[in-house]
Amino acid sequence: MSDISGVELNELEALRVAVKGHPDVDGDRQIDAAPGELDNLKTVANLVELTVYYPDGRTVELNATASEVNKVIPLDNLKAADNLRGRRRNSAPGSD
Repeated sequence: MSDISGVELNELEALRVAVKGHPDVDGDRQIDAAPGELDNLKTVANLVELTVYYPDGRTVELNATASEVNKVIPLDNLKAADNLRGRRRNSAPGSD
């Protein structure tokens, strides 16, 4: 059954949709949908996910379009930045 329309779904055509980070839902969820039921959903292209780590241990998840990120963070600086995997440049073991 579609969790959107309640229509019985053909097992070979049913979509499984993961819904993550919805501000009004506690935790991530998954729903079933029929092909075409998401066609009218307005989406954002070139979305960039940012996680801000504060010194007090808090983290905040932000989403912005690539063009908005480029207005704040110079693209050359971003391309030259450390990869998330591995140790940061100029850091000594145990100093993270």
